[in-house]
Amino acid sequence: GRIVMLADHYAALRSCRAYKVAFDHNRAVEIITEGDEQTQPEFYDPELLQAFKNTSSLWAEIFDQMQENACNKTGST
Repeated sequence: GRIVMLADHYAALRSCRAYKVAFDHNRAVEIITEGDEQTQPEFYDPELLQAFKNTSSLWAEIFDQMQENACNKTGST
C-alpha cells in the first residue's frame, strides 16, 4: 500500500487535472522529497522515499512511456 500511495501521488503530480496543471518530473520529485504546502516527506516510509530518490529517473522514464502508450491507443477493442 505504501508503494502504491507514492506511485499514485507521483502520477497525480505529473498529470493534468481540472484543478491544476501537470508538473514536470523534477518538480514532482521536489514536492515528494522536500514537501510543499500539501505534501511532506514524512508522509512516506523513509526507506521507500530513499528508494524513490535513488530511482527517480526510472520513474520519469516509465511515466513518459505510459503516457505515450495511452496517447497512441486508438480506442478500438
